[in-house]
Amino acid sequence: MSSSQNDELLRQATEAAREGKKKEAQRLIAQILENDDENVKAWMLLYRVTDDINDKRIALTSILQIDPSNIKAQEALDRLEAQQGDGKGKTADDEEVAPGLKRREVMMIVGGGLGLIVVVLMVVFVIIQINTQRENEANNNSTQVAAAITNAVIQETALVATSTAAQETAQAIFLLTQTATFTPTNQRGQNLPTEIPPTPTEGPSPMPTALIFPPVSPNSVLLGWGSPDQTDDDQAPIFALNVADGQYRLITPGDKGMYPFARGQNRIVYSQYTPSSFDFTTSVINLSTGEDRLLGLDWEGTPHIFFNTRYPYLSPDGNQIAFIAKADGTATDEIFIFDYNSTLPGRINRITNDQFFYAYPAFSPDGTQLIVLRYNQNELVGGSDLFIITLATNEFRPYTDTGPEVIETMARFSPSGREVAFVADNGMDGSNDIFLRPITGGGADVTLNISNHPADDIHPVFSPDGQWLAFASNRINPRTYQIYVFNLQTGQTYQVTNENDDFFPYSWYEAN
Repeated sequence: MSSSQNDELLRQATEAAREGKKKEAQRLIAQILENDDENVKAWMLLYRVTDDINDKRIALTSILQIDPSNIKAQEALDRLEAQQGDGKGKTADDEEVAPGLKRREVMMIVGGGLGLIVVVLMVVFVIIQINTQRENEANNNSTQVAAAITNAVIQETALVATSTAAQETAQAIFLLTQTATFTPTNQRGQNLPTEIPPTPTEGPSPMPTALIFPPVSPNSVLLGWGSPDQTDDDQAPIFALNVADGQYRLITPGDKGMYPFARGQNRIVYSQYTPSSFDFTTSVINLSTGEDRLLGLDWEGTPHIFFNTRYPYLSPDGNQIAFIAKADGTATDEIFIFDYNSTLPGRINRITNDQFFYAYPAFSPDGTQLIVLRYNQNELVGGSDLFIITLATNEFRPYTDTGPEVIETMARFSPSGREVAFVADNGMDGSNDIFLRPITGGGADVTLNISNHPADDIHPVFSPDGQWLAFASNRINPRTYQIYVFNLQTGQTYQVTNENDDFFPYSWYEAN
């Protein structure tokens, strides 16, 4: 496998980790390490996304075996040992790579360079085996270590939130009035908790088995992707779903796509992935004419060539499209804005040009800011955080500061512009929850877990009036995601799809 193929697999693994697709990210990381057991970035990703101490230790010690001068890996390992309280005097060579077998002993037996290969291949082997030979885990102690690794892959840590129904109601009142005082369910700051509470042993989900639809406007429409035609790369036809009754129609029945967005005008933007070329393209559907046109045709004549254009997001007036892409000659995913009102060659405005990777840009309600996930793939401890960009000045302000400890993603401004909803690990079982946090700085940094469920909750989408929040969750069937709608005033949750395949929301508008 070529270096460029490994780079693409690493990008896909990183993206899968951001979106909570643990099995997919695990499979991709295993492929990388199977073909390149000295891929430091792959080991870095494994370290960042697991909350299991032993798995973190394996990743860090593997990095140090590959690159003994990696100061950041050594510092991270030292911090890890200090957190455990029993790490004094221990070195990487003292770590057990299998029960009863220390790394030092492996190195003594087979020699330094060969020892590294043995250790790396052992870990890669068990990661791959877990997908096909789980029944053999009890055969020996080595596969027990493998189970510990793979059970924890792609889990973020330290975002502990224990919301109650009363707190959710108080938070909802805050959304509507901005005057109520409520109790924070999670304090975010520099000092994150080092222990994770056990997964709560709560009863069955309170969600109704028969669908009871929310009392929303009959013109409320959710755009998303899903249907029985979904492919292995998570693409599916784009649908428009009536939130009031759960009926939906396919907008692209013969096509596949992801991330559809509309403002209620005649324009729908969405992305499409081509597996054969590892490339995303972005298209625009004109609902009046039915034309489905590649966005790239509209910037012909500009000095830009793009690859992997995705995550399109329309401005409030519908005249601009923020998107993520690799520009010709760059290796990172950057932010661009396409402006329908500008003339060539000024239709494209490049917002970022640095060493970071970006994802999920979203406009503020007044169109003056973007909130975006920024990720440093080349840094062990740089991590990923949400940033707010003021477009007039290109000023970047960190909105979260958890670094490598937590991956926050899929952020959206509320219609009032006073809060942001985003997805992050719930700190209990590796699944994601949806959190809400005020936009203003200063004072108590209050972050509320508003979904607070053991299942995986992703893709939050505000209703245009700000009273509802749609999201996807696998809380009924762990193998499929359905769409739910949460009332921010009453705290009640409604299930609005009940299909045998995944359905994901991405934008909400009022039809004319």
